[in-house]
Amino acid sequence: MRRVAPLLLAACNVAAPPSDTGGAKLDPASACPRALVVVSSDYASTTVSLVAPDGRVLSDAFLSSGSAPVGLTQALSGDVVVPHEPTSGEVVLIDRYPNATLTWADPTSGKVTRQLSVRTGFASNPHDYLEISGSKAWVTRYETNTHPGKEPFDGGGDVLVLDRLAPTITGRIDLAPESGGVPPRPETMTRLASGLVVVPLGRLSQDVQRGEDARLVGLDPTTDSVAFRVDVPGVSNCIGAALSPARRSFALACTGVVADDANRMGRSGVVIFDVAGAVPREVSRYKLDAPPSASLAFVDEDRVVVGTFGDLTKGRPDLLYALDVRSGAVAKIASSGAFSLGSVVCGEACARTCVVANASEHALSVFETRALAPAPSIGVARSTRLPPRIVGLMR
Repeated sequence: MRRVAPLLLAACNVAAPPSDTGGAKLDPASACPRALVVVSSDYASTTVSLVAPDGRVLSDAFLSSGSAPVGLTQALSGDVVVPHEPTSGEVVLIDRYPNATLTWADPTSGKVTRQLSVRTGFASNPHDYLEISGSKAWVTRYETNTHPGKEPFDGGGDVLVLDRLAPTITGRIDLAPESGGVPPRPETMTRLASGLVVVPLGRLSQDVQRGEDARLVGLDPTTDSVAFRVDVPGVSNCIGAALSPARRSFALACTGVVADDANRMGRSGVVIFDVAGAVPREVSRYKLDAPPSASLAFVDEDRVVVGTFGDLTKGRPDLLYALDVRSGAVAKIASSGAFSLGSVVCGEACARTCVVANASEHALSVFETRALAPAPSIGVARSTRLPPRIVGLMR
C-alpha cells in the first residue's frame, strides 16, 4: 500500500459484506485529530473505516451494514454521514433517511455503546450533530412534519436538544419561525469564536421545487434559543459550511435549487463572511462554473477548497477549486467523475494535507496544502468495494 505523509484515505475491494474489524488503538488525545472517520457507500449499504492522521489503516471495517455487532439494534442504511465538527472520544454516525438514528461507538473496542432514534413519528432526516457539553448535544432535522402533535418533539425543521449520555431527547429549538413560511431545512452546525452556533437554513418548499433566499441563524447553547438571523439574498439551498482555522471567516456553499434548472446557476455560489464580531457580515461572493456542493474546507485563513457538481447528461465532471479570499483569485485544482467528489478535510496545523473523498477513484485524493499539489491517493477499506463519500474527524 502506498502511503502519504499526513492524512490518508479509504476505499474498498470485496463484494460480500465483511465481518467488522473492530476497534483500534488511538494516539493519546491532543489538539490534533486522533482519527479520520471514513464512510464508504453505494447508497444501499455502508462501511465505516478508521484511519490514523499519518495514513495507517486503524480499522478496515469498523462498522458496516453487513454485520450486526453487539449494541447495534438498528442496522446502518446506505445514507450515513458523520458530524460536521470533530467529536471527542467517540465515533458518532448519523443515519439520515429513513432511519433517522444516531449511533455512538467506542473507537478502541469497536462496540456500539448506544443508539437513539430521532424520528419522533416521521422520517425526520437528521443532517448534523454537535457536542455542546459533556452530556448535551444538538441535532439538526432537515424535514418538517406535516402532521405534528401526535408525540413529543415531533415538529421537525428544528434542532433537537439531547442528553447524549442517556441518550434521550430533552428539548427542541423550533426554526420554523425563523424561516418565513417555508420549511427551514437546517443544515450543518458550526461553533463560532463567540460561542454561538451558526446554522444555515436551506429554506426549500415541502416538495423541494422552490427555494427562498438563504438565511443564517445563530443559536445560543446556554439558552437553546435564537440569538441572530442574517439573510443572504440572491442564493438558495446553502448546504455546505466551513470555518477558518482562526475562526475569523466563514464560508457558505449554495447550490441553488436542483429542480429549477433555468435559475440554478444564478442562485448558486460561495459566500464568505467575517465572523469575528457578534453577527456574521458578508464580505465577498464567488460564482463558479458549476453549482458548488457541500464539500468545502479552509486550507488556511486565506484559502478555501470547494467542490462543484458535475452533470452526467452534459458530460461535465466534478471540479475542485481553490478560492483565495484575500485576492479573489479562483483556480481549478482537480477534476473527477460526475457526483464522485465528497467530503473535503484540511489539516494545516496538524497535517499539511487536504483529503477529498473520491468515489470514482475508490480512494481519498490527497493534496499538500502549501501549493495544493496532488499527492498519491491511497485506498483502504479493502474488505468491500464501496466507494468513499464522507470524511470526518474524531479528537
